[in-house]
Amino acid sequence: MTAVTGPVAALEDVAAVSLLHDGDDRELLAVASDRFLSGPELRAVVAAAGVHPPDRVVVVPARSAGALNHVDAILADPAAAVYDFRPPRDDLERSLCAIWQETLEVDAVGVEDDLLDLGGDSITVMEIALRVQQHTGVELDLADVFEAGTVRALATRVADLRGPGAPGADRPDPT
Repeated sequence: MTAVTGPVAALEDVAAVSLLHDGDDRELLAVASDRFLSGPELRAVVAAAGVHPPDRVVVVPARSAGALNHVDAILADPAAAVYDFRPPRDDLERSLCAIWQETLEVDAVGVEDDLLDLGGDSITVMEIALRVQQHTGVELDLADVFEAGTVRALATRVADLRGPGAPGADRPDPT
């Protein structure tokens, strides 16, 4: 076990865990479990142990535990859930990530992390909408936040509502 894999292996219903490198030489945390585990949740477990979590997390069913040492096999598994941490690219995304982190009480939010995977519900969405309005001056309703589902999509919505020429309206291409 390593400092990264040890805390994850201690979770209930984790059949196997492995730390690998993908084709881009990024660290990849591979986890086999039949329980739903999200990438943000697993990154938080590793971070709570005082270790920088990998940017890529892949969760496969427990039946695939034997393939955890083979990056190509786990990434090709149709049942694999792949979570790539994407950091914010501009001030608006950084601000929204900070709002989500504080509101959802998570250590790190990537711009592609799913609101519901992070534990978002109608109460936290109301708080997010209020805090976004306080920070940006843009009034959002709950549907705006729920439908966006990610910081990146919400940043695009906020920029659209601000209009051209407003701060954050000239955003990087999402690709």
